[in-house]
Amino acid sequence: LELKLRHSMQNREIVMLMELSKTLVYFTTSLKSNEIVMEKLTTLSRIKQYPDDED
Repeated sequence: LELKLRHSMQNREIVMLMELSKTLVYFTTSLKSNEIVMEKLTTLSRIKQYPDDED
């Protein structure tokens, strides 16, 4: 019974890690997309830029 319980706990941990991994992939993908959008926005001359924004 103890071995089954340990095996079951390990499976749950693996499933949790897989879910976390998927979440991190979505998060990373959205950050990359946001970076592209921000780069495009900063190149538009219609947007006023402050001196601090030029970094």
